[in-house]
Amino acid sequence: MRDDGDDDGDFAAYLVARWVPVVRTLVMLGCPQPAAEDVARCAFARLSSTWGSVRDSEDVDVQAYAEVLHEWRRARTRRERDDGRRDEPPAAAPRARLEAMLDRLTPDARAMLLLRFVADLSDAQVADVMELSVTAVRETLTTGLEDMDLEALREAS
Repeated sequence: MRDDGDDDGDFAAYLVARWVPVVRTLVMLGCPQPAAEDVARCAFARLSSTWGSVRDSEDVDVQAYAEVLHEWRRARTRRERDDGRRDEPPAAAPRARLEAMLDRLTPDARAMLLLRFVADLSDAQVADVMELSVTAVRETLTTGLEDMDLEALREAS
């Protein structure tokens, strides 16, 4: 049997290992950096309260990214309701072309692409996070990749 100290250490190690990729994924989804950090903090706080069951789940990354995307959608809905605007993607010049390519995708297709190629989840993990079939994810990724510069995506990440 594990004690709470072990759980805290396991969670802290997971948080340290995943913080940067999670925040980077949120930024590339169009969430401004400070908001991305807030979303990640909220998602990881929720994960910490259920860490024992999350840690024992079949795939911790699926549980974590599902919570992150859920929190991102909640935060985005709150911001839209509160100030009547949508998040604008970051306007950094070196990423302008990549941002333009990502902006042409639907929000779900963009999330799938970033989970697959930035967060480095497998097709099956992306399907679990998005609650879709692997076939649906692969079809969406294939369509989304038609005009995408994967090298630019990897470099930006």
